[in-house]
Amino acid sequence: DAVKDAKQRYPLGTSVYEKFALGWYKGEVTGFEDGMYEVTWSDDSVTYYTDIREMVDQANAGMGQGATAVIVIAVLVISAGVVLIVVRRKRSGKEVPPPPPRSPLDGSPEKVSGTGENNIADLKPSSSDII
Repeated sequence: DAVKDAKQRYPLGTSVYEKFALGWYKGEVTGFEDGMYEVTWSDDSVTYYTDIREMVDQANAGMGQGATAVIVIAVLVISAGVVLIVVRRKRSGKEVPPPPPRSPLDGSPEKVSGTGENNIADLKPSSSDII
């Protein structure tokens, strides 16, 4: 018998896709014996076939497009995340600007000593400044 002598072309686990009365179903090759493929469908039903080439092609074409879209979206999301992390790290990695100069009125000893420019002691009138 030609069916019994047929060799297994598709390994166990091969995805298949087929349209039934209630819509499209995804299945998987779960067995092969005497030239018959056992396919278990997404609703847990089991069907036996001698030729599953068209169902395998439909799975590769139809599911492949959806899988490609998911992969493209995932790559875009991951890329955006990496860019965001890099930008944040660069922003937070900038050197902190030096603090503003202290006001001469802040009470620090060096500001009232009269030894630096524009210190409070330098601004006091001396006897030579009085006319």
